[in-house]
Amino acid sequence: MRKGETIISKNNRQPCRLLLVNAVAVALLATTSVASLAQCNPPPVPDPGEKVIWTAADSPYRICSTITIPARGTVVVEPGVRVDVNRDVQILLFGTLDIRGTADERVVFTAPAGWPPMIEARNARVDATSTDFGGQFKLFSGTIIDLDDCDFAGNGLLWSQSSQDVPPWIELRSCTFTDASMIISDGLGILEGNTFTNTDAILLRGYFDLRGTNTVTVKPLQIKVLRAIQARPIDGVHASGVPDRAGLSLRGGSYLLGPGNVLQGNRYAFELNGGLDPRSVLPLTGNTINAIDALNGSGPAYSRWPDFGIPYRLTEGTPLGGGFLTIDPGVTVEAEDPTAGMRLGGGQGPIIMGLPDAPITFKSAFRGGEWQGLIFSSSFHSGQHLEYVNISDARFGIISRNDFIYVSNCVLENNQLGTNTNSFGVTYFDGTRFINNGTGVDLTRTGHAELSSPLNPNSFEGNGVGVFSESSNDARNCWWNHPSGPQAPGNPDGQGDSIVGPCGGCVDYRPFLTSPPDFADVPPVVRLVDPGYYGTSVSGSVDFYFVSDEKYIIRWDAIGDDIDHFRIEYSPKGHMPPSNFSVVADNLPPNQRSYEWTIPGPSTARGQFIRVVGVDTAGQEGFDQSRIAVPDDGMTGELTITTDLTGRTFTA
Repeated sequence: MRKGETIISKNNRQPCRLLLVNAVAVALLATTSVASLAQCNPPPVPDPGEKVIWTAADSPYRICSTITIPARGTVVVEPGVRVDVNRDVQILLFGTLDIRGTADERVVFTAPAGWPPMIEARNARVDATSTDFGGQFKLFSGTIIDLDDCDFAGNGLLWSQSSQDVPPWIELRSCTFTDASMIISDGLGILEGNTFTNTDAILLRGYFDLRGTNTVTVKPLQIKVLRAIQARPIDGVHASGVPDRAGLSLRGGSYLLGPGNVLQGNRYAFELNGGLDPRSVLPLTGNTINAIDALNGSGPAYSRWPDFGIPYRLTEGTPLGGGFLTIDPGVTVEAEDPTAGMRLGGGQGPIIMGLPDAPITFKSAFRGGEWQGLIFSSSFHSGQHLEYVNISDARFGIISRNDFIYVSNCVLENNQLGTNTNSFGVTYFDGTRFINNGTGVDLTRTGHAELSSPLNPNSFEGNGVGVFSESSNDARNCWWNHPSGPQAPGNPDGQGDSIVGPCGGCVDYRPFLTSPPDFADVPPVVRLVDPGYYGTSVSGSVDFYFVSDEKYIIRWDAIGDDIDHFRIEYSPKGHMPPSNFSVVADNLPPNQRSYEWTIPGPSTARGQFIRVVGVDTAGQEGFDQSRIAVPDDGMTGELTITTDLTGRTFTA
């Protein structure tokens, strides 16, 4: 019988046919099994101290089970190589991966899913050129990567584990991320000439040098340093086409933006949860809303909002807390979200001090709009001082809740409540105007407002209610919008703004002014230079510590064309009440801007205060103050170290 012939039984044809079919099935099954095994084509793996080459001739590689490149092991990947990593399989890298793709023969790494990571690198080194990563690339402690002309798309994800012992070093040059993710936490490195399209690109903490042009579209570049100061300027970010938010997102620190940024064609140029260096260069036009998206107005300690000629806009609801914020003269803050408000306080509280010709303005972003206002809470000991601040359109212009604040030469206009004090909050007003509010001053049973300021009077003008009071308060020497005084108990002929409430009769309003104050005649403006009021993020702490009997030079600046003299005051028991202050020096000439002070003895109070007061020829006063500490340096005794420190050196 010749090969290939089939024997068929004449007497029993059907059984022979079944036998033939079964034989074919067995053969097909064997062929399929061999083909399946052929799909796994793992690359060679080096031993420690060994180098292997993944060649284009043996490519494509398919990794069907996890492989480990050990420490001191090196893999060189030739141009044109393709590596497919199966689902639930990884390349664990502890050694060196040297990927040598070219523009014409790119190297490709792929994985069918984002998790687990296609590549995990720990204390490893990766150098890659012209490589496409279609899976997750995860970095751990001590890893160094240098990627040039690499592409991440689809499942492509580059990210580093947070809080590593040794921060990873990342250099990305001319890389492209499309519909992908790059989330680098606690890393160090350089980003130069990269393109991010519809990509979650996030730099969290760490230190990065943004060089050249990094281009962002559809989604913003997000930088979250979570520290007081960004180590290097941000320059060369080109962000456009982000329709629903900002092109650049800055959170958790203070930033310097260089002139090389191009932020155009977005809803906002950038969003800010932190502060800006006044030397920054900002785009003033070219976006849907030409303002700084200030989110909820909160931020870390030591944030500063300089005046760049465009407003800061609150786009989120009132935060639970806020950091130590300095708002420069001339700044305008707009509220876009009706639930927006600024919660200010805790620790040292904010510095919100404008100038007569450059007030700080808070208002709604829309005509007829509403927002929540400024909430001062739990900074009773910090001595917060608002000066030349205009607040309008708010539900509560200023709330003092368990706080003690000074409000000087401000305008509270068109608010539901100009100010509210509650929960043992206290507010001292001088030179402040309450105009067309539903209620000018709202005083709860546990709140207090000091409204009597004979030398720099307050005024009530066209409010629905001037003062609503549930407690005893002093509102003497005010202007009530009519020479006859307020509509109040005991003043039946009063035609001015009213004094009402369960304790309306407890408000002392006599004597009252019979003509409006001259608000064009402003009192001196004083700003301490040294010790400046910088504060800290720690509640109850101060930045300026002094030693008893040492000499210190107090320095200040002042504005005013009719300053008569200066007075320096000191309080060893905090800033409230003002009667705690005693005079250190008086009748200092109007051109003097420094004074040598001998530090007094220590105090057990939570903080002491130094205050410089300017007095003009009309007797009007303006002041600035700073919180200091004079701790008790009289500790005696001997320090005994019981730990064995033999052979160890310590540097102070």
